This record gives sequence, C-alpha cells and structure tokens, in this order.
Amino acid sequence: MMKQKFSALFLTAAIILTIFSGCSGNNNKPSSPVNNNSSEGTVSSESQTGTKGSIKIGISSEFSNLVPLSNNLALSNRDGMTIFALYDTLLWFDTKTFTLKSWVAKEWTVSDDGLTYTLILRDDVVFHNGEKLTAEDAAFTLNLLPENPIISTQNFPGFESAEAIDEYTVVIHMSAPFSAMGNALASYHVPLLSKAYYDEVGWEGYQAHPIGSGPYKFISYTPGSNLKMEANDSYWNGAPAIKNVEVRILPDANAQIISLETAEIDVLFNPSIQNVTKLDGNDEISWDSTDSLLTTLMNYGSKSPLWTDPNLRKAMASAVNIDAIKENINLGYTKSATIMLAPGTIGRPDDEDLPDKFPSDPEAVQK
Repeated sequence: MMKQKFSALFLTAAIILTIFSGCSGNNNKPSSPVNNNSSEGTVSSESQTGTKGSIKIGISSEFSNLVPLSNNLALSNRDGMTIFALYDTLLWFDTKTFTLKSWVAKEWTVSDDGLTYTLILRDDVVFHNGEKLTAEDAAFTLNLLPENPIISTQNFPGFESAEAIDEYTVVIHMSAPFSAMGNALASYHVPLLSKAYYDEVGWEGYQAHPIGSGPYKFISYTPGSNLKMEANDSYWNGAPAIKNVEVRILPDANAQIISLETAEIDVLFNPSIQNVTKLDGNDEISWDSTDSLLTTLMNYGSKSPLWTDPNLRKAMASAVNIDAIKENINLGYTKSATIMLAPGTIGRPDDEDLPDKFPSDPEAVQK
C-alpha cells in the first residue's frame, strides 16, 4: 500500500486555491481548502496570474458524478476539485496543519463512546437557488449514505442515521465508533445537498443542473467536452477571486501537454508524473509535488477459502516489491503507507503501533 505524492503546479496557491476558497477576512476559516481524499496536483504556465477573470483547467478523464450520492457510483479523486467548487461540507480538513476545522458546522462534539456526533451549523449558508441550508439538508444528505454501499462501507463504516434536532443542529448516530469519521465528514463523499431542490426536481433534475452552497455555481456541462462554472458572489466565506472557470476533459496525455504549452488551458490538473517530468527545462511551465492523503492499494478476492490461510496472505504481501513500484513506476513520488489510512489522517495509529511490514522477500514466498 502506498501513499501517493502528486505533482503540483507553481501557481497552485495563486490560482487553484483561490478557485475553491472564498476571499473573506474571517480568520477562523481556512483560506485554502484542499480535499483530504483527493489529489490537487496541477501543472501551469507561469505567465498566468490569480487575478484573471477566467481560467481553463484540463483534466484527464470524464467526471464520475457531479451530484454525489445521487446513485451508486463511487467518486474518484478527479471529481474532488469540482465537488468542492459546487458544494460545501460539514467540516474541513486543513492539510497544512493536518487538523479538522469548522466549516458549515461551526461546532461539533463527539460522545465519549464515539457513537454520537452533534453538529451545530452556521445560519448564513445559502444554496445557489437562494434557499438557506439547514440541518434538514445535512440530515437528508447523510441519510443517503446507506443507499450507496460503495461509499458507506468503505468510507463511513458504522454510520447508522442522522437527524435534524432543530433548524441548525444535526445529530449523527453510529452503530460502532469510527476514528476517521471527522475526515469522512470533510470529504467530497458527503457534500451538502438541498432536500427541497431534490423534492422539486428529483435526481434527474438535480444531475441536469446541480446546485450546492459552494463558492462556484454550475453553468453547463457537456459530457466528454467541458464543465463551466461561475463565481458565487454571495458565498458565505467570501466571493472567489476568479469569475469564470472552465474544466476541459482531455483524455489524451499528449494533448494535455500540448494544450498547456499552447495556452489553450491554463492549468493541467493532476497529470501523470511521467508527463510532468518531461516538462523539466521548460521555463514557462513549472511543477512541484505535494503529499496527498490518498492511498492506493492492491485487493485480492476474499471469498476463496485459500485466503483463510495467513501464510498465503503473508506470502502474497512478500511477493510485492513496493520499493520497485515506488521508484520505477512512480519515480519516487510515493511513500509506503502500510495500512489504508495514509500518514496524516486523523485516527491513524502511530508508526510504532502498526503491525510488522512484509518487505519483498522471494525466499519467503517460496516457503
């Protein structure tokens, strides 16, 4: 299992972060939100500035879903950029300090047994259609989780239900404690949806024209081509600095680089490390790398009775040469995570408390 380290552009702070965060002077809010479950890697031309009226961003593949929880599709990390632009989350994960911060939920408490979360919401958050966001919307969103087993079992184990206690208080009930629940509430898996809008238009209408309470409003989406958004001037955390955003879908790796070099796009989001290293020496394009809280792991079918043998599982673990993968495939831009929770994730055990690793050992495999 490896912790991914993604390429990131010279102008990430100047351009990307201003897109997804407001510009208010509220010092109690993080000024540059970064999704704790996605990578924010980008490549960009140094000739661009964060004060322009529009920006074009290239991504490598189609979005999985612009309305999370509206069906059984799982989101991918490329979706996080857009999800955080269109929607708000209850909490925010600050990747600079590796701490959870208030967001739409201005206060939250957890019971001693870890089975009850009580969240007090802000009263000034408004959906793009002008309706106020309330605890009813938060409970509605959270209660969609059991209908999506891919997300609920992997990212919210133990979640049972949510209820609105009053207009701005929502309580989450757990069947079992989950130490990383705070991270989950800050993830792109549960952006806050409008119950009233869903009741009015259904999922088909919601998917045709998504609304959230985020810093950007949906304008149009052409599958396979582009997504267009515009700044939400009424955003509770301050209007974004960049007015118009177009996300272009560029599946061909060579076309991505050419589009960047010819200024057809300003930013290339999360390109492959193999491609960005080819840009070394180009004075007009810069890139850097940043750690992500995303992990990639190899899964094997678990229904076979063979997998009940711990020696077989140890042998398979010893057969994987993680160091070779890190250095030869990912060019040194990954780290071993050992377990599913990446270093920095709230609730992750200290390294000394983790089980013994299984380094590559061909002889052990044969035994």
